[in-house]
Amino acid sequence: MRELLMKYITGDISPEEKEKVIGWIYGAEENMQEYIRLRRLYDISLWNGTEALVRKERPAARIFRGVLKYAAVAAVCILSAGLYFYSGKGIPGETTVRTSDGQSAELLLPDSSKVWLGPNSSLTFTDSFSGKERNVSLEGMAYFDVRHAGNKPFKVSAGVYNVKVLGTEFSVMSHKESGYFETMLLKGKVEVSDSLSSRITLLPNERLYSVCGNPVKERFFPAEYDKLREGMFSISNEAFKSLIPKIEVCYGITLDVRNEDLLDKCYSGNFPISEGIEHMLKTLQLDCDFTYSFNGSGDTIYIR
Repeated sequence: MRELLMKYITGDISPEEKEKVIGWIYGAEENMQEYIRLRRLYDISLWNGTEALVRKERPAARIFRGVLKYAAVAAVCILSAGLYFYSGKGIPGETTVRTSDGQSAELLLPDSSKVWLGPNSSLTFTDSFSGKERNVSLEGMAYFDVRHAGNKPFKVSAGVYNVKVLGTEFSVMSHKESGYFETMLLKGKVEVSDSLSSRITLLPNERLYSVCGNPVKERFFPAEYDKLREGMFSISNEAFKSLIPKIEVCYGITLDVRNEDLLDKCYSGNFPISEGIEHMLKTLQLDCDFTYSFNGSGDTIYIR
């Protein structure tokens, strides 16, 4: 298994082998600790330029050598990523992971909770979760699979909202510019609170979203659940006007929609994030008559 673990850590592994390794890692606590130990040793070996664990350093590893240094220090494992990563400068013991356009990251936190961090997003957390709560701060979108830890709740701060759980699977999206917030619950139970201390409890297959402080709770079908873990931007019979903040978060772009007929048009579909925003827009054009163009700097799309 050690050989497979090293193939997994270096990224030189088949899908079948990857599935086997992930199953082994989560099969027992000692397996998880062995994986973390090897991951740290590998990170340190790359930073020091040694070949104690890997006989031939891959080009991608050289590119992320500085990144991996911080991964070892922060004790967070990056299972798969296209990101830049740094240790927080202002607060000792705090770490921030960021992703850029079209990229995502699969993270293993210090408590062994898993996070799938979406594009143009950042997650900040302490290195040890040593306090009474496991607190993280999110900007953008992420899917969480939180490990149960007795009476030590896991709290996600996202803008003016906080999502508090003990052990569950859920997603969170927060868009500072528009004030949009959304959380969807697949398993367990979560409590959502805002800056005014209003509290709303969600049960499985319930979704809470808010635009500028007006929260709405509704049910959703599991088949429509967020597919961020699969690298997909997933929508199910949603009006385009409600998609705007999600698209802006996912693709790091500003949408200026000047075609009012488009706003109430509902869409469904799954779009590979790695294909980019134009892939989505060209697909949506097949069902609705609109045109689009970029501004000079490429950070705004005008839709007419």
